[in-house]
Amino acid sequence: MTATITPSTDLTPKTIAASELELKTDGYCTTNTSRNLFYCNSPERLETGYAQLADDGKYFAKETVTGIGRIYTWHENQTGKTITSDILAYNAGTKTVTITISNRGLTNGTTYSDVVAWKNFFAGSTAITYTVAPKAYVSLATLKQVVTTGKCFGIIANFSIVDSSGANASLVLCDYAYANAANQSNATALAVEQSPGTNRRRGVGNGVYTYMYAPTLEVTNSNKKPGYKYGVLASAGSGFGGQDLRTISGSGSGPLVGDFGIQLNMQLTVKNSTGSTGNFKIALGSNGNHFYPIINKNGASYYRTSDSGARKFSDVMVINNLSAGESVTVNFFTVIPAGCDAPVVVCAYRA
Repeated sequence: MTATITPSTDLTPKTIAASELELKTDGYCTTNTSRNLFYCNSPERLETGYAQLADDGKYFAKETVTGIGRIYTWHENQTGKTITSDILAYNAGTKTVTITISNRGLTNGTTYSDVVAWKNFFAGSTAITYTVAPKAYVSLATLKQVVTTGKCFGIIANFSIVDSSGANASLVLCDYAYANAANQSNATALAVEQSPGTNRRRGVGNGVYTYMYAPTLEVTNSNKKPGYKYGVLASAGSGFGGQDLRTISGSGSGPLVGDFGIQLNMQLTVKNSTGSTGNFKIALGSNGNHFYPIINKNGASYYRTSDSGARKFSDVMVINNLSAGESVTVNFFTVIPAGCDAPVVVCAYRA
């Protein structure tokens, strides 16, 4: 009987102890590094007492991006004010260009996770195109949000920037927010970090989509569940040598630990070495304290909106009737949503 592979519809979290995992380090990744990730998680928390809003003359991030890429931002409004979050596009060139926004997912609520925004990203959205003349500023209004105090807010969206000939073009994008609309043009300097010294990332990353190859998820009759860590540096035990991490360049530069904003295409090889035909499961979980699982398979998303908790794993794929000695390839899309703690682990086990 041929093995069948399907998404799991039951993501109820369960504990998998560290002692149950057999962590591998032979995974590897490939990424198209030409695509720009406009990334801003600094200041993560907007607070009273810091100069962070356009009303204070500040913006969160301002960077040049080119061609095809993604916008990913995440902040928390603790200013005690209602603010408006916006992305401004500036054309520093001499030719009119257009920017098209698609796959929009927005966060605006009390949860720390953007897992629902990722679900909406995967579902797609009507593409909206803005024309930006030379030396002109244009608000990307489809990404604008009014955020009351106490809310977390963020953006996930793909972009494409071209000139009139269809060639890749560049724009300067600015992530900022204001309490008073009359002050929105005052953002001329970089905002200070929330709790200065926390070193949150902001800038442009080298890639938005990564293939993750895990070649040896071999399940035996031992109690061990073979798995791979990801979202961390090689020095922290990454099963992929840290190759999944993008590098952010700009005002908050460094490796993007946590893979936030990056779409991961999982390519897993699962082998049944138990000696008999059986059913197997692929699970995702965090080796830290918080996790919100999500996968996308064949256009449908499967996810949890509540925190799974410390060292909790959710089954995300099911393999039925896998013969003894047989190997299968399991693939699906996933991300690490905001609010999750890296490293994340993908593992396999016999059901």
